[in-house]
Amino acid sequence: GGLGGLGVTHVNLSPLIFGLSGMAVATYAEDVMFGGAKLASLVLPLVEIVGLSVLLVLTPLLLFAPKLLQVKQRGLLKYGALASTYTQAFEAKWIKSTPAKEELLGTADLQSLADLGNSFEVVANMRIVPFSKSDALLLGLAAGLPMLPLLLFVLPLDELLVRGLKGLLNL
Repeated sequence: GGLGGLGVTHVNLSPLIFGLSGMAVATYAEDVMFGGAKLASLVLPLVEIVGLSVLLVLTPLLLFAPKLLQVKQRGLLKYGALASTYTQAFEAKWIKSTPAKEELLGTADLQSLADLGNSFEVVANMRIVPFSKSDALLLGLAAGLPMLPLLLFVLPLDELLVRGLKGLLNL
């Protein structure tokens, strides 16, 4: 539908998501450090921050979904009819008829059939939302990265480093 770039441009909001998430995480870290809150009680709010961040950025793009679905269905019908007509003509000329004087190898008919198949595949693989899973994942990652320092409340830095090295060295 030509709108796939919209999801990519929304990923440019990642620094904003990162900053907002960092501010929320700093508040939670202060609650854990000075307010006596347990980190385990903050898991749900932290997950909500990630989920809501992704939803907040990508939900407006869902307004395009009905039109994209309509365009995809129309394209499948048109390309499907064209492909059906072409493949029937191809079959009649090259498969059902007696061998022609024309050489099959190198004929433009084969390339046209392949091109038509590729065009149909593009229409068939068209997404009905103008963003991909990787766009959503990048936004979620931007919201989740500021939460990593909270691990220091559960595990001391030296223990995290030892565990990380053991994991890398497969010890």
